[in-house]
Amino acid sequence: MIEGVCKSRLAWIKATGRGEVWTSSLRASVSYGTPIGHESPKLAQLSRFVDACPQVYAIDNGVFYTDTPYHFSEDGIVFLDTVERYAISYAQSDVWHLAAKRRIKYSGTTAHIACHGYFNLSHFLSDFLPRYWLIKQSPFKVDRWLVPSTLPDWGLDLLRLAGMRDTEMLIGAPDTQIIAERAVTADATGAATWPARWVRTAISELFPVFDEETRAKPIWLWISRSETTRRRWIQEGATINEIRAAGFDVVRMEQLAVEEQIRLAQNSEVIAGPHGAGLSWVLLTARTRGLLFEVVDDTVVQNSFRALAGLVGWRYARTGASILEAGEGNSVYEDITRESSVVMETLHEVLRPWKTDY
Repeated sequence: MIEGVCKSRLAWIKATGRGEVWTSSLRASVSYGTPIGHESPKLAQLSRFVDACPQVYAIDNGVFYTDTPYHFSEDGIVFLDTVERYAISYAQSDVWHLAAKRRIKYSGTTAHIACHGYFNLSHFLSDFLPRYWLIKQSPFKVDRWLVPSTLPDWGLDLLRLAGMRDTEMLIGAPDTQIIAERAVTADATGAATWPARWVRTAISELFPVFDEETRAKPIWLWISRSETTRRRWIQEGATINEIRAAGFDVVRMEQLAVEEQIRLAQNSEVIAGPHGAGLSWVLLTARTRGLLFEVVDDTVVQNSFRALAGLVGWRYARTGASILEAGEGNSVYEDITRESSVVMETLHEVLRPWKTDY
């Protein structure tokens, strides 16, 4: 039974003495500006949270629910993650409705990367993997890592490439409560909306450049969503030849092995395509200068990719946006309708000064 909510793991540990806290020396200062359409007091609170030095927490007899971002103390206090804390009221959170079908006790140290949206590549690259890296930097020795059973295959591949062994993975079935002798978790990064600066360091260290020779061969990468079920650019098929003529390699990332996706991302100096999580591969670029170009409708109210481009030092451009209130007209899940001529004219315009400068 959940008895209450604690906004600060640090405060709870200090009050009860049932755990330890490690504070990193990393500074997470954010300077990417407020994402368009997201001006709100809640995100102002979030920005202050990720501006602090990130911390890792070891909680005695911590409790996890598999396939959820929640964790608890043994006396029934729920610790909400950053996004939960500022974006969702406690009454609306499905944490209140959890009823575990089974319980597993683990006599060791288990880490729980309490990431929201771990099945989304953008969240996985900007929050899940950096928090895994942060825990690895801490003095807490982790015996097992709780891995969501619903994590897609590409997520497991990325974890293995990042250094996690299969024998370290604790894959819990849905609706399972795991009670760990010591539960370790880390601060959130702010995810793609408000990424902390140390995310760039984490990703670079987790995925060193595969092939140094390819760094001399910059790639212009167009990430197509033509085979997906949403966020497709309707006019893309009729524009593919123009895109290739402009110098782009057109790829459908989901058809490639994860190692190949990483290689392409690391050696790209331009990444372009319709709005979608694939643009988050910019986080893996080995180049400190580049351009991220996003095809969107006027009604897409989201600037996460602008923030990720700023994080790696790249320029960012998009096909346009209207001034809309947050939550109004935001069609991030819909297919995109944008005339080919508008997209190509905008793309050539932003590439012209980019070619001159770089």
